[in-house]
Amino acid sequence: MKKLVIFLILSIVVIGCSKENKVERVSKVDSGTIAEVQTSQNQNNAEEKSQSQKVSSEKEKKVGAKSQKDNLGKKSSGTYTKELNSRMEKLEKEMQSKLDSGVTSEMVNANNELYEAWDKELNKVYKLLMEKLPADRKEKLKKDQRAWVKIKEEKANEAAKEADGGTLAGVLYSGTATGLTKDRAIELAKMYDNLK
Repeated sequence: MKKLVIFLILSIVVIGCSKENKVERVSKVDSGTIAEVQTSQNQNNAEEKSQSQKVSSEKEKKVGAKSQKDNLGKKSSGTYTKELNSRMEKLEKEMQSKLDSGVTSEMVNANNELYEAWDKELNKVYKLLMEKLPADRKEKLKKDQRAWVKIKEEKANEAAKEADGGTLAGVLYSGTATGLTKDRAIELAKMYDNLK
C-alpha cells in the first residue's frame, strides 16, 4: 500500500512539472517517512542566463561609451549639461555614505575620488570648447581657466585653514576643491550647450 501511495505521489509530481522546469526527484523511504531530494536544472540555466546578461550588459556599456565619445565631438544638442549631471549623479550617490561617515580618511578619499571624476569631466568639456570656439574666445577661455585654477587653490587652502591644522583640514580642502571643480565643469558644459 505504501508503495502505491509513493508511486501516485511521484506520478503527480512528475506530471505537474513543466518541460521548461525539468526537476529530477529522488524519493527515499526511511522509517515510514518520505524524504525528497530535489535537483534542478533551472539553477544551472539561471546561472548561464545571469552570465549571459552580464556579458550583454558589459557590451552595451562599451557601445554606449563609444557612442557617447563619438557624440562628444559633434555639435552640441543642448543637452551636454544634462548628460554630465546624469553621468556624475551615480558616483556622487555612491560616495555620499563615505562623506557622511564621519571618518576623516573615508571623507577625504571620497572627496578625492569625486574631485578626480569632476576634473576629468571639466577637462573633457574644456577640450570640446577649445575645438569649437573661435580664436579670440579660445584665448579668453584659456585666461579665464588659468585664473579659475588659482582661485580654486586659494579657496581650498582658505577652507583648510579653518580647521587650524586639525584632522578636518584635508576634508575641508578636498571638499572645497571638489565643489569648485564641479561648479566649473557645469559652467563650461552650459557654455558648450549654448554654442551655435
